[in-house]
Amino acid sequence: MSTNLLYWVALTPNLTFDWYFTGSFSFHFEGVYADWQTKGSHPKTWSVWQASPELRYWFWGKDYRFTGHYLGLYGHLGDFDFMFNNSHGYVGSYKGGGFSYGYVFPLNTALCMEVGIRFGFDHVTYNNYYYEKPNYYKDTYHENII
Repeated sequence: MSTNLLYWVALTPNLTFDWYFTGSFSFHFEGVYADWQTKGSHPKTWSVWQASPELRYWFWGKDYRFTGHYLGLYGHLGDFDFMFNNSHGYVGSYKGGGFSYGYVFPLNTALCMEVGIRFGFDHVTYNNYYYEKPNYYKDTYHENII
């Protein structure tokens, strides 16, 4: 079990699980969930969830199994709702996948640090919503991101 510290900096709790199986392969699963809302005259929303499975192939490290370099194939999907002022926000969903590369450094016999990068494709559908008294209005967009 591990976590992504950069998500925590963005106030987004997350956990990852790794299952190691035959030969040089592992299955990595990441789950992300945050639902922060403020009330009052200037409401704000930071709401997101994401699920991301990944199959990894490991090039063995020197000291421990499942350390060193890996290549992966991942997918992910999720929803979001971001509103940073009381009149404008974004709500939508995304799905995608691609390839990953990473390196795992053993810090000691119990702890490791992982550094990685992902290259892939996302399809995002979202609504840009805004408030003009007394109604909410929205515009729908579809984007493909590489």
